[in-house]
Amino acid sequence: MSTVDFLVKLRDAAQLIVEACEEYLAALAPPEAREEQKRKRGWSWNPQHVTWRRAEGPSGPYERACMPDNGNFQLLVRDLQAHGGRLTREGMFYWLFNDGRTVGRKKR
Repeated sequence: MSTVDFLVKLRDAAQLIVEACEEYLAALAPPEAREEQKRKRGWSWNPQHVTWRRAEGPSGPYERACMPDNGNFQLLVRDLQAHGGRLTREGMFYWLFNDGRTVGRKKR
């Protein structure tokens, strides 16, 4: 493993830890505060409005969606691009594939 590969994996692991901590702390907040956080974050996409298909990867089962799906999907892709290609939202981990047109998701 090269130094670059090691640093990339270390960065990814640190990001996962940060996201898990943020999710845990958000879950401890009272319901009113959670709703306020959602409004502040300005989530512009709804995962229920994306067509997800089951898939199997090296780390197990996940769901994937591909462009073009709809405007909602494009908002999801833009949000992922703004967050370095990965984010966690309401207990689901979302990531953008290297092709920039496919999104994966799985439960945390």
